[in-house]
Amino acid sequence: MWKKNFIIPALLLGLLIALACGYRQGRSEGARDVAQMKREIYYAKEYVSLIRGMRDRALEASPADASAVLFQLQEKPFRKFTPVKLDGSRLTTLVSSEARRASGDIIDCLRKTTGNELGQEPGPWILEYGSEGYRADERELLEEIRLAKSADFPR
Repeated sequence: MWKKNFIIPALLLGLLIALACGYRQGRSEGARDVAQMKREIYYAKEYVSLIRGMRDRALEASPADASAVLFQLQEKPFRKFTPVKLDGSRLTTLVSSEARRASGDIIDCLRKTTGNELGQEPGPWILEYGSEGYRADERELLEEIRLAKSADFPR
């Protein structure tokens, strides 16, 4: 008789323990997700601050130095220089938008400073005013883009 009275409470106790462990596991995963999100927001803010600082320095710099900043702000080189990847998040869009905005500001400043009109894309400005190293890197980058586009759209 005591066995019957013991089985039901033991089953209930086991069920409660299993539920508590499952709840705790879900809660710790949620906490990890929140911690990851906070970390990504922190890095996105740092990147935006870095981009704005680069832009501010480029606006005061010579055309050669400004074109070096233009090269660094392009998507592929910028991703290579950043230690944390924000791929797949909305924060990636925020950082990329800030980099494009800074590039546009630098190009506008170069246009006023030099009196030349080379368009809104950074490539021609880098090829015209960049140091030889950045020119070579830009040519490689433009070639990669051209090959990627031709692979995507075969003739």
